[in-house]
Amino acid sequence: MAPSSRAVAVVALSLLYLSVETISTEYFSTLTLFNNELPKQGCSSVSEWEDYAADCEPSLLQFEDPDCEEGSNPPCESVFSLNAEKILNQAKLFIEQKKIPFPVDNHNTNEELAICYVLIGNGLYDEAIKHFSLLLQSDPELVSAIYGRGIAYGKKSLQDIKNADLALYELNRVIALEPNWPEVYEQRAEILSPLGRISEALSDLTKAIQLQPSARLYRHRGTLLFISEDYVAAMEDFQRSLELKKNQPIAMLYKGLTFFHRGMLKEAIETFKEALKLKSDFIDAYKSLGQAYRELGDFESAMESFLKALMLNQNHIQSLQLRGMMLYHHGSLQEAIGNFKRCLQLEPYNEVCQYMKGLSHVAMGQFYEGIKAQTKVMLNDPLLGQKASSE
Repeated sequence: MAPSSRAVAVVALSLLYLSVETISTEYFSTLTLFNNELPKQGCSSVSEWEDYAADCEPSLLQFEDPDCEEGSNPPCESVFSLNAEKILNQAKLFIEQKKIPFPVDNHNTNEELAICYVLIGNGLYDEAIKHFSLLLQSDPELVSAIYGRGIAYGKKSLQDIKNADLALYELNRVIALEPNWPEVYEQRAEILSPLGRISEALSDLTKAIQLQPSARLYRHRGTLLFISEDYVAAMEDFQRSLELKKNQPIAMLYKGLTFFHRGMLKEAIETFKEALKLKSDFIDAYKSLGQAYRELGDFESAMESFLKALMLNQNHIQSLQLRGMMLYHHGSLQEAIGNFKRCLQLEPYNEVCQYMKGLSHVAMGQFYEGIKAQTKVMLNDPLLGQKASSE
């Protein structure tokens, strides 16, 4: 190797070694878990949140087809298929189950409101907004229509943030008219939190809890407190949630994470084990248990936990990352590279796996492969609209 090339290699390798301690997936993987939770607090989308269905309380917009038997052949058709008769039948069921928020004395109006809420549950937000708006032309202070329109705008805001202001405007109107309804404060908190307005969302959840405490509300507030890094208060909320409803593996996991981030590793381990008692195939609990064992220096227990997570889902990227890093630090470099390669097959732009793969090659003396991997970290996935520098 020419002197100038050798100098470049030495600099690159030095950067690799100096940077290794800055890579930590614990905090980011936890935040990913919590951020994924935010839109799902109400558990209104069963398909997205089915892993934690036991944690969910019945949602306003969660429907079942009364004529459908589980395990039937053909399988149950969605009650939200675009069939007018089914929508009308579901609206009637909605009324019978007294699910309409702020119902009125007029049966026809309640039926119209129920249809609108069924449309929201089907993801037909624009149609629901149009129907609510027609009702509001006749009665500008029809609270249920204002509330429903706010919910619909809130759902749309998950795709287009511009709808968040419209949702907040409608929910503010509802609170001005009906200040003692806890669900409205919770809905508003769900709009505020993705906007980064965490303190306002916390205030709304606190108000909702004052009006009517529930396991879901305490878990929701605990989630936001965790994101705010107030781990003690978050732990207290998760504990209250569990006292109100014991079978909540996700709340138990989050309680364990509050211990983990306070350095209370033994308490965290015991709590993660409790979560696994509630849900034996809980991948995130195994992953978190592995992280806690790793911090304690218990290599074998950590590896066992990561392996169990991967046995449940061999494509679980965070477990591949963490197991690979454990193997790297334990000197099992070839096996570590295997984990990082698998991670990169699943997620080619994963910088942690790309970086650690390069570091493993360097540790094995494969300098060319190491520098190549590090270069990919710098060049991969440039910002949208920009080109990666060739320098």
